[in-house]
Amino acid sequence: MLNTDPQRSCHHILHASPPFWLTASYAPRRGAPSHAEALCLYLSGNEKAFCGYFSRLDAMIEGAYASAPPARIYHNVHANDFDFRDAHAIDGALRFLFLTGYAAADHRLVMRKGAPVKIAHQQTVAADFSRLPFELTVNKKIYDTYLQVRADAGLFAVADTLEVINRQWDQHRLDQELAQAIASLPETVAHTDDLPINQIAIYDPEFRQWNFAARKEE
Repeated sequence: MLNTDPQRSCHHILHASPPFWLTASYAPRRGAPSHAEALCLYLSGNEKAFCGYFSRLDAMIEGAYASAPPARIYHNVHANDFDFRDAHAIDGALRFLFLTGYAAADHRLVMRKGAPVKIAHQQTVAADFSRLPFELTVNKKIYDTYLQVRADAGLFAVADTLEVINRQWDQHRLDQELAQAIASLPETVAHTDDLPINQIAIYDPEFRQWNFAARKEE
């Protein structure tokens, strides 16, 4: 649900550092016209994790593949603006999967069920809704890995690029770049259990092309 709680001036459930985004779809309910559902992935059993993105453009690329118009259309939402109190908190915890990039094999983008296969890192945080907003600090290793993969793929000043995308680009520019990212997809290959995933693919918004970094053992 999008947070509209009037009791706090900032209306936030959490404050995220560094900032990240979700991709969410409106799902109005009786008496709750702003109710929204964020994209999640099952981990095991009933455990779900919110998909998190350090770039608004990353969130839009994911949302484009997850959308099923007209009933379900995803939009990027700042994590600070999302109401996690209706979320999938298990044992007082919220789980997140932060996108690093997409699986690739020999410069081919790996696809499963018509969408790129994600490479993401999980973080579990204590969800203390008794004192709001609570501070959510993304694991430094997760964020550093996100930046390093882009440096390895030939992108430079990634933090500066994120600042431009996340703070300066309006929706029109984001829509343009989303269309370009999808139009310039590299060669693809269907996922199989024995396919060697030896690269991580990322979209370079500066040169408007997909780049690849070698996947390192963790």
